Amino acid sequence: QYISSTMFTLTGLLIIIYSTSASHQLAFTDSLTLIPSRRALDLDLKHMGRKFTIAMLDVDHFKKFNDTYGHDTGDDVLKMVASRLMKTQGGAKVYRFGGEEFTIVFKGKYTEDCETHVEEVRELIAQYEMILRDQDNRPEDNKQGRKKRGNAVPKKKTVSVTASFGVADSRSARNPADVIKLADDALYKAKKAGRNCVRFCYA
Repeated sequence: QYISSTMFTLTGLLIIIYSTSASHQLAFTDSLTLIPSRRALDLDLKHMGRKFTIAMLDVDHFKKFNDTYGHDTGDDVLKMVASRLMKTQGGAKVYRFGGEEFTIVFKGKYTEDCETHVEEVRELIAQYEMILRDQDNRPEDNKQGRKKRGNAVPKKKTVSVTASFGVADSRSARNPADVIKLADDALYKAKKAGRNCVRFCYA
């Protein structure tokens, strides 16, 4: 009887712990890209310390992907960019800030320590060619589609994706929210400079 009660209690505790962990994961993870969300960023910014660098980036001409190829392709673009950003070196942590905008945080580093890492991930995104499925005259029925295609190799259409980056660090402003604003200003300059580039805000 005692053992059964103890096992029941332990099982209940494990369920509570698992549920709490799952709820936390959902709350702080972006559901589309599966990287940390804006909420996770807001929490982490409270524990940044005195030395940090923040890069803000925006997918270039993102509206074009939605308007031309549909929202599914737009979602694929965001997921691809997130997967490339996760390869950023230098101890970076990546977040989806909102929409087509992302944030990279380098804790314990200044801008000059991060320049190479930001340029590398910008190139990583630009060099990736996304393959689009040919939607022209595609039958709704799978059997008709297979019959129509026969042994022909399906067409492959690719699109290139680029992003613009703005970078600032805690020497320019101590408050992380202000550093984000400065990085956003630098991002705007990158857009004005022709996109697919990085602009820095130096102290």
